[in-house]
Amino acid sequence: IEIYKSSLSNLNALFNSVSDTSSVFEVNQKNVNQFNYENFNGMNYSEFDETIVLKDMVVYYLKEKMDHPNSSLCYNINHAFHPQATLKAIVYAVDKSATACPIEMREIYHRLIIYDSDGKMVSNRVVARQTGEILQTVVFNKDSFEITESKRIWTKPYNNRDFDNEISKIELISKKSYNISSSGKIVEVAPTIIE
Repeated sequence: IEIYKSSLSNLNALFNSVSDTSSVFEVNQKNVNQFNYENFNGMNYSEFDETIVLKDMVVYYLKEKMDHPNSSLCYNINHAFHPQATLKAIVYAVDKSATACPIEMREIYHRLIIYDSDGKMVSNRVVARQTGEILQTVVFNKDSFEITESKRIWTKPYNNRDFDNEISKIELISKKSYNISSSGKIVEVAPTIIE
């Protein structure tokens, strides 16, 4: 198993398993909270099979599993693309929500990871998320992206166990632009503060 964890063919299996390979896409206010609960962690749970295959090992290329190898993780790999000729990148969602919570209260974040041609992680960043009062969205255009951060205002003070609450408005806080360099580093271009 240790050999498979660091295998370049494992990373290639990960990229080959992703259906959305467009380098122009967005995680917006309408889809930031989307998570496929039937087909996550590289397996289709409606057709559950306990056999471990190479594509099941892709979890070891995700930052959370690298940082905490013994932890469990609920993830959807949503996008795979090449921001530069020698780089590979993925964007995946991680769900940390309470069981059966309303869609607006889901705690989901989307992480970008950039790998070099040897399959080593060069850089990573949470690029979109929904949690409590925080809403971050992102628009990708090949080797650049813009993150918009907003504050969600609830009708009552936010409590993740109070399902009888709703968002009354969303206030824009800031927009930040980033480039992905040829070495794979994420570089902030210039922040735009909105008041």
